[in-house]
Amino acid sequence: MKELLDEFICTVVRENRTITLTYCHKDTDPTFSHLSEVGGLKSHSGTCIYETHSMKGTSKPIVQNFIVMVSCDMGGVIEYIHQKIGLTEEDFNDVNELIRNHSRIIAEQVDQDLDLL
Repeated sequence: MKELLDEFICTVVRENRTITLTYCHKDTDPTFSHLSEVGGLKSHSGTCIYETHSMKGTSKPIVQNFIVMVSCDMGGVIEYIHQKIGLTEEDFNDVNELIRNHSRIIAEQVDQDLDLL
């Protein structure tokens, strides 16, 4: 399933504390919303949104930075994967976990890259 997720272009936008990842299939225009009808073709896309947070320890002055997923609308991506391999009900949890892990890794990399500047 991972190789099907690799068929999507992931665009990342960071605005203040928000990191937005937009997945769009390589054959579609990234400005279309997921499963929109375009010239008889369906475009498949989805979005994951994370917020960055910092927390300072109460007994030690150590700052812990972390990200939290606040929204995930990947219906178009899941629909594409389902069309390609025919997902079963049990597969949906695996796909959900795959998407969340994939997007989290990218969001953490973006967050760390900006911390180094």
